[in-house]
Amino acid sequence: MSFSPSTPRPDAPIRVALGRGTPDDTGTLRFARQVISDGAPATYPVVATTEDGVVAAWTNGTSGQTVLREAATTSTPNGTSGGRSVN
Repeated sequence: MSFSPSTPRPDAPIRVALGRGTPDDTGTLRFARQVISDGAPATYPVVATTEDGVVAAWTNGTSGQTVLREAATTSTPNGTSGGRSVN
């Protein structure tokens, strides 16, 4: 059995992640995966940019017990990630 990227694996919960791009010495952009969700399965993720970084929000939990989670990341002038909070 195979899974496409859009098909969740039944044994792996969905996580919210960002791709952070940083230029190397040659100017080539290198991306790193940054998981921003906690350990619970995430559904309906949304992302918005701000002047200082990115805000992401998602839901988790079963119907009737759904919780809204959010995380904010900031970027420094050289493109590295700054503080992060998950609520």
